Amino acid sequence: MKRYIVYSKIKFIALVLFKALYAAAFVGFALILQWLVNTITADGATADQLFFCVGIAIGYVAVFTAILLLKDKASTAYINKAVMLLRNDLTHSLLHERYEDFASNDTAKYLSHLTNDIKTVAVSGFNSVITLPEEIFTFVFAVAAAFFINYVVALTMLGLTLLIFIVPVVFNKPLNRANVRLSDAVKQYTAALKQTFLGIDVVKNFGSEERTEREIARINETLCKKNTVLDKLNLYAGDVGIFIVVLLQLGSIAIAGYMMLQSVILIGAVIAVVQLSGNMYSPLMQIAGKAALISGIRELDETLLAMAQPPEAQGEKLFGFERGIRVENVGFSYPDHEDLTLKNVSAAFEKGKKYLIVGKSGSGKSTLLKLIGKTFNGYVGKIEIDGVDYKNISERELYKNIAFAQQKSYLFDLTVRENIDFNGTGDAQLLEHAVEIAELRDFVLAQKNGLDEQISEEINQISGGEKQRVGLARAIYKDTDILLLDEVTSSLDKETAYRVEKNILALRDKTVLNVSHKLHADLLEKYDYICVMDGGKIVDFAPPAALLKNNALSQYMDA
Repeated sequence: MKRYIVYSKIKFIALVLFKALYAAAFVGFALILQWLVNTITADGATADQLFFCVGIAIGYVAVFTAILLLKDKASTAYINKAVMLLRNDLTHSLLHERYEDFASNDTAKYLSHLTNDIKTVAVSGFNSVITLPEEIFTFVFAVAAAFFINYVVALTMLGLTLLIFIVPVVFNKPLNRANVRLSDAVKQYTAALKQTFLGIDVVKNFGSEERTEREIARINETLCKKNTVLDKLNLYAGDVGIFIVVLLQLGSIAIAGYMMLQSVILIGAVIAVVQLSGNMYSPLMQIAGKAALISGIRELDETLLAMAQPPEAQGEKLFGFERGIRVENVGFSYPDHEDLTLKNVSAAFEKGKKYLIVGKSGSGKSTLLKLIGKTFNGYVGKIEIDGVDYKNISERELYKNIAFAQQKSYLFDLTVRENIDFNGTGDAQLLEHAVEIAELRDFVLAQKNGLDEQISEEINQISGGEKQRVGLARAIYKDTDILLLDEVTSSLDKETAYRVEKNILALRDKTVLNVSHKLHADLLEKYDYICVMDGGKIVDFAPPAALLKNNALSQYMDA
């Protein structure tokens, strides 16, 4: 938390000094009251003295109010900047996390961290820490003012402060548990909403609105209960604190009143003690309460800070793509699955050549492509690009050479142009080329605003086949040496799928690995090699002519 609280040492020091000025002015008001009361109650006091004292007090209050407003404005701006920096670091960390690690968690968890949990840390963490100097200065100045009035009163008031620390001792652990449980409940609720909205067509098709509503209501009820528990604990801590502060103030007033009756202090000092008791006990109560809040979010804070750590840059540099990709004795199983999806797979893919990968469903085609695309890393064996081991290369470095178009292509809430030219490089010629290769010309012309038409994943405005072609165009536009294509024509009609595949095979100097279940007889010979997979193994890897000759592809041919 420290690096966000003190993101700017100069600004932080300036803010602390501002809070010290505010605390001094706040405590100073007690001495102003003492002076005012003693002046107007003294023998021989006049109306002119009264008006003069009141005028000074009003002026003091005006200056104090100005300091208060400026202090609050500066604090709010500082805290919001700290939260923004934390949110930016979390986003940076998540975006640069290995895909395999990112995909191992539900996105609802990340959304909860970036929304609800950050809000909790901002309110209970950042805000508490930033206001601590204010409370500490107020307490210190109040103690100093109390000693200025009378050391016996001051020592008595200090002794009574020990009662305040009952609150953090009693409430720290329950608050910590309640915060963690609320965070978990928010994640479950977010996940339930997410899957319902993404699967709304299934919900409606099965007439499951009422059942789904009941399930979400059940999760929402759990969330409400967890939230209520936390709110009650916060309220109880606050109420107990108020009770203790009132008792302490009454005790201080009783001591001061007794000393006035003994003629040790004047009535003005009693009034000052009334004010100072609030200046002394309330800040301590706030400090104790904030300590409880900070302790209560400790686990949450540690989780967010761990997530916000930037991933270490690692891996060798790749200087282009010159020779090829080699897969050697690779085995792989998905997390939580004992059976191997790939078994002792070996193959070599040379630069500039076109490869078709076929096989039955579950044979390992897409998994092989994902390993070559470094989607997963937990494999045995070796994968190399130009002789460099994949495990020594960062995703970012590898992706400079690879474009991956998958069966399900995600559309961002952007224009068609922006979805294809995702990095905004603005190459009009390359954009035109990508549109032509993906057979998107008719789709673009059908849009009111052409390439500048706004599209979105969340709105069912375009078909699955059109989504696939936008995703393919995006991969083509990236203009890398290697194209990994996973069933990119599965949602297209036969004629369009044929044209798209023909266009891909006509790409010069591109290394293409195409997983497909739609085989067109007159296009097969345009591939350099066909890889046939079955049961997680490569059972054939040969030029098309050899496989066609022994009828090895008949079961995969498109009718």
